[in-house]
Amino acid sequence: MRRSSLRVFSTQNLPWTGSSRERFLRRYSLRPEIRKRGDLLHHLNQPQSLIPWSILSLGRNMEPRFCLFGFSILILNRINEYGVSKNQNSNREFSEIKARVGLGIMSEYAKRPAKPFLKWAGGKTQIMDKIEENLPLKFNDYYEPFLGGGSVFFFIFNNRTKIEQIRKRGKRKFFLSDKNEEMIATYEVVRDEPSSLISELSSLQKKTNKEGYYEIRKQNPRKKVKRAARFIFLNKTCYNGLYRVNKEGKFNVPWNGVKDARIFDRRNIEEVNYALKTADLFAGDFEELFANVKAGDLIYADPPYHIQGFRQYTSDGFLDEEHHRLANLLTRLTKKGCFVLHSNSYTTFIEDLYPDPMFHRCIIQSRRMINRDGAGRKPIPELLIRNYPMEKSLGSRFEQKLLIEE
Repeated sequence: MRRSSLRVFSTQNLPWTGSSRERFLRRYSLRPEIRKRGDLLHHLNQPQSLIPWSILSLGRNMEPRFCLFGFSILILNRINEYGVSKNQNSNREFSEIKARVGLGIMSEYAKRPAKPFLKWAGGKTQIMDKIEENLPLKFNDYYEPFLGGGSVFFFIFNNRTKIEQIRKRGKRKFFLSDKNEEMIATYEVVRDEPSSLISELSSLQKKTNKEGYYEIRKQNPRKKVKRAARFIFLNKTCYNGLYRVNKEGKFNVPWNGVKDARIFDRRNIEEVNYALKTADLFAGDFEELFANVKAGDLIYADPPYHIQGFRQYTSDGFLDEEHHRLANLLTRLTKKGCFVLHSNSYTTFIEDLYPDPMFHRCIIQSRRMINRDGAGRKPIPELLIRNYPMEKSLGSRFEQKLLIEE
């Protein structure tokens, strides 16, 4: 049988709004149950997406073609999650269209990367460019024992196709943990029950005022989904996104004073759900995460900083003894052949825990966002500590910039 030629349809000059979009969808018979889904319409409405024409159900005898909207690519297996049938030859033709048009991929969802859905004290989004420079060129699996908002995990996940693996077989795995059990349970709900969580958050969105905040704070729901929704609600409506509990283990941070605050982004919850499908989540002490760690794996450790304004990370704190224990752990992992990247405050205490030549220290500037006085949120020095030279980090080839979510 003669192979049909591949054709590309460009919509860059179409008046792609309102009724024009609907006429396009009706003309090409997108299945009604899919057409009503805002998810897929969102992508059809974007000026930069590659949509396989075969999902438009052109008819039994119509050849699969592609609709080119711009430069980024919507991977076929993601589209399949929306209930759209995938043609048997679509992978082959998808590879061909990439080569024909000359497009590249940075991540399966390059224009909508997953980003932190929690506001967490000590989040690393603002210094991600510095962390990027200090990541190793190649590594296998990824371990993060102090997850928090997960900025570094999401960055690495979004750019995983640009960061090489040492091993040749098998996909990179992500192992994430935190001592905050309620937070890890929330991540698990985002991964396992995103639809139910979105429904609960939609209900709580109506209570983003002072009375609603203290009403939700008093509650102690038993169902896991409701507890996760409460956790996200309090995180987005409490003062500065702090997590603080009293001696009885009850959350006691006051309201942030912002009425009608947006507590969640539906589309980002879906992207985070997709990212977390690749991750194993654990709640417990940081040393418990490394039972199966191997040489060539990357560990990013971002504990509560030594001597900072807010040290009550969990109900029992994170004190000097824990910093000593963490330093001993990272030293053992270094001797095992793992890559270690560690963030902490710029103090003599921390410098002494990570001496040369085993560790390399880099001083960076950051802003502390939990200071009550906005004028006090000035740049202060912090340490990035790694156990590999700069020649083996991404900073050595910084001309190939990775994708950072603004």
